[in-house]
Amino acid sequence: MIVDRIGFGAGRADRAIANLLRVFIGTAPGTGGAFAGEQTATIETTIDDMNPQIYAHLMEKALAMGALDIFMTPVQMKKNRTGTLLTILCRPEAVAGFADLLFRETTTIGLRWRLDNRFTLTREFVTVNTRFGPITCKMAILGGERVNLTPEYDDCKRAAAEHQVPLKIVLAEASVRPCPWPTNRSGSSFSDRYALTGFNSNAERAKWKNWFLKI
Repeated sequence: MIVDRIGFGAGRADRAIANLLRVFIGTAPGTGGAFAGEQTATIETTIDDMNPQIYAHLMEKALAMGALDIFMTPVQMKKNRTGTLLTILCRPEAVAGFADLLFRETTTIGLRWRLDNRFTLTREFVTVNTRFGPITCKMAILGGERVNLTPEYDDCKRAAAEHQVPLKIVLAEASVRPCPWPTNRSGSSFSDRYALTGFNSNAERAKWKNWFLKI
């Protein structure tokens, strides 16, 4: 943020902590509209004395509560004990709820949390048709250009089980099949009409392009 002015004042009520308030007024740095910026909260704790089976249960509950992400990192703690750094990303207004979850569901007796800023791309969900049925894919768009296409794992897993084929085959085909832009997008170029990923060279991409244009 580019700070324009700062205000500082004291409240009249007597409290256990200093009744002070500081306000920053400014403008967020521009991104040219290519991607969006937002503020998130990060909650962390290190644990070395908990049954590891609890982590899977905790992850399910945190995601059901609306966590943006949750992940575990192996760490080496004091007295040379191996432990786990547990991290939850969430909306700032949800910090208290996730703190309550961690204190109730884990063996931790202390947490750290902070506010972070992050940039995100526009995301759209599209459906591609494969030999194994329709697969939902998540498309990431930067400045009107598709930069990533990721098949949804659950769809690919289901299709692999139904057709008795390796999961990697379904994932690979979903990544290179013709993929239309969302219905509110216009455009007639090949890049606009098809999403192709995973090619090792322009020649390989051109070969698949010509094949796709015939179907």
